[in-house]
Amino acid sequence: LGMFGRGAMVKPFDESVFSLKMGEISDLVQSDFGYHIIKLIAIKAPKVQPLSDVKAMITQRVKFQQSSDKFAELAEKFSNTLYEQSDSLKPAAELVRAPVQGGVWLSKDKQSSAAWNEKVVQAVFSEDVLKNKRNTAAIEIAPNTLMAARVTEYQAAAVRPLADVSALIRSKLQQQ
Repeated sequence: LGMFGRGAMVKPFDESVFSLKMGEISDLVQSDFGYHIIKLIAIKAPKVQPLSDVKAMITQRVKFQQSSDKFAELAEKFSNTLYEQSDSLKPAAELVRAPVQGGVWLSKDKQSSAAWNEKVVQAVFSEDVLKNKRNTAAIEIAPNTLMAARVTEYQAAAVRPLADVSALIRSKLQQQ
């Protein structure tokens, strides 16, 4: 498994490893990941590094943690706003300083909605969103990226008359 510090593994494994002496083999150790027999083949003493060597890394980690905390807080406010003011996306958009985008038609058909995340399609076509015209919940479409949607107009799937679609069909067939 290579080198690792105390607390990096599950508790039973960790306790067994750190009770061994160099070259010792453990008894059978059970963890959530199965049964293990551990042989300690090396010990590397911890080394204190000068602050100047690790300052940039510490600064980066603190900034990352702060931004993660801020994102989590904003995500919770965003979710709450979507729920509490479920008849409009505008308050949630104002909260995150983003524009509300409209005019996008979406279909349940996988080919028609290929550019859309499957979670988004499922949320948009849920009964509460379609019939009650409510906002979707916040949907994670990428790491640290949330979105919400709202149906303003819905047209049920229907067979269109051949006269309305014949030109489109002819064009597609000519392209193929």
